[in-house]
Amino acid sequence: MSSPWMTILECSQFMGVSVSYVRTLVRDHRLEVARQGRIIRIHKTAASAFLLFGTGRQKLTRPQKQIINDLNEAS
Repeated sequence: MSSPWMTILECSQFMGVSVSYVRTLVRDHRLEVARQGRIIRIHKTAASAFLLFGTGRQKLTRPQKQIINDLNEAS
């Protein structure tokens, strides 16, 4: 099983957008990330939440979170 954490390039491919757009989302705090120094990783759940609902994972309702979890388990 591959890691649920993605680089910015992997995230842009997953979301079907440009790398610069993902960087803009990160810079504007619209996409949740984990940082370790200069290294930025985006969790697949956070990217899925943004694609489906246009918001970060922490602002989702319980049913929306369940939808995201079901999608991630299926893939």
